[in-house]
Amino acid sequence: MESKNHYKVTYFPVIGRGEFLRIALVYAGCDWEERSVGFEEFFQGGFRETTPNGYMPLLEVNGGPAMDGTLECLRYICMKEGMYSKNINDSYACEKASSLIYTALFP
Repeated sequence: MESKNHYKVTYFPVIGRGEFLRIALVYAGCDWEERSVGFEEFFQGGFRETTPNGYMPLLEVNGGPAMDGTLECLRYICMKEGMYSKNINDSYACEKASSLIYTALFP
């Protein structure tokens, strides 16, 4: 089933926390775009002050306000696109695995 949502991911031009969102959007077959923000623009150009909490990645859905928090945005995409289990035990296992992987990659 093709998504009717349009997503925008804003992150640095590197593989990092934003990669989780990119992978989920590609896997779900979503319509999405990426805005790359350089380190200088983010830290010295004033972009950081325009974000909800001063960090990235950012996720916008259908032109709505920017959301942040990597795992929170990943969970949002998975729920919105039907990739999140309705079984609470399966959901727990997924949450635990994603937290462990995230913590291992970004201590």
